[in-house]
Amino acid sequence: MIRQLKDAALAKGVKAAVNMQMKAYGSVESLELDSEAKRVLLRLMLEGEHEVLEVDVERYEIYEISGVFYVRVEGVRTSRVWLNALAQKHLEGRAWQIPAKYAKIIKKLL
Repeated sequence: MIRQLKDAALAKGVKAAVNMQMKAYGSVESLELDSEAKRVLLRLMLEGEHEVLEVDVERYEIYEISGVFYVRVEGVRTSRVWLNALAQKHLEGRAWQIPAKYAKIIKKLL
């Protein structure tokens, strides 16, 4: 029960952060996070698209090095075949720094 509440709170924050970063490209319609399974499901409505883009991140890892938080993703699958190839080439196994303003929230929820 507590894990589900934390996941819902974190998902809400992540959704807001992603929406801020991608407002020129579209918006996040829904974001589900399962911290136990380390999985994220996204539904995005992108500008110029007629159908929602579904993104399934099978595994994510959030870690800290010297006070800086990073996220790494694996097993990214989407509802677009061409985007799966792009994700595999440019997303899989790479780490991205989480902005400090969001890291504080993540640290409290992890």
